[in-house]
Amino acid sequence: MKNPDETQICPDWLFDFIRCPISKTRLSPATAAFLEQLKARHAAKPLCTHGGRTISAIPTQGLLSGDACWLYPVQDQIPSLIPDEAIAVGQAL
Repeated sequence: MKNPDETQICPDWLFDFIRCPISKTRLSPATAAFLEQLKARHAAKPLCTHGGRTISAIPTQGLLSGDACWLYPVQDQIPSLIPDEAIAVGQAL
């Protein structure tokens, strides 16, 4: 059951169709616990995007690739599936 305080990123049926542009795996919403874990790891060692840019902060919402290597930020309920903006999280887990 979903937490009523969490905003739905996309309709559930959309997750049957969208894939990670890098790994081609299925995407799913990142949990709040996962994002909190990333914040702690990012504070210890900053994470980078696929394009090589160091990120300033972990997003409050995101889509996680099925292989748990890439996090795509979501802002204002709009996911950014641009490969160069994907946050490399595989080494952080």
